[in-house]
Amino acid sequence: KYKNVYIPKCLCIVSVHPYIDKFEEILRTISDIVSSNSFPNIFIDQIIEKLIIETPKIPRGLKKIFLKFPNNEIELTESKMNELPSVTVNLAYTFEIMNSSNLIEIYRYLLFETKLIFFSEDLNKLTNTILTFVFLLSPFHYQFQIVSILSKELYGFMETISPFIFGVNEKYTENFFKKNKITIEDTTICMVDIDSDNYFLIAPGGELNPKDFPEIPKKLRKKLEDKLKAYLINKKKKKSIDTY
Repeated sequence: KYKNVYIPKCLCIVSVHPYIDKFEEILRTISDIVSSNSFPNIFIDQIIEKLIIETPKIPRGLKKIFLKFPNNEIELTESKMNELPSVTVNLAYTFEIMNSSNLIEIYRYLLFETKLIFFSEDLNKLTNTILTFVFLLSPFHYQFQIVSILSKELYGFMETISPFIFGVNEKYTENFFKKNKITIEDTTICMVDIDSDNYFLIAPGGELNPKDFPEIPKKLRKKLEDKLKAYLINKKKKKSIDTY
């Protein structure tokens, strides 16, 4: 007879609020508490109950919320009402893996409510890239379906007439729709291949010309590209200094 029976558990946070970094810190904190022998009287159920039931929604403005754990204190904040929302995703990661020109083009299609499907074999790339584009819409809010990782059982949702942003955790192939028996008549979709940093516009009549969509003013577009390039240059300089 065994005195102890160990059952594997998985803990995740499901929320409409994309505080990715903070949620990761909370999960790591809970994991440290559970795996440590320093807190014998702390039960994971008590921590989860406090997190879900007693923690209020983060208000916009000057207020802060502190989540107190036995081994850590996590601060949750929101931006002021007259400012853009706090950055809740790793924007730098997406800016580094995507060409600035392609990024702006995809953003243009997003502004015109084009259906977007992102492809990547890397779950981290897939999720972070989609959340980055959604965040870049601020102060606007995306009102349609967003599924960062769409399961194969739900591929039929791509046939909907409404705009959407879907993530597919596999390598992009030209025969994706035919292979999965998906009908895309009377619709336009922007296919984004994150792994190869490329995108394609498809429609029932064949491939569309990007010029069919209204252009971002050249002066503003150049300003955006220069800002992104300057950001990446500074990022690389900082990384090289840190490495040195």
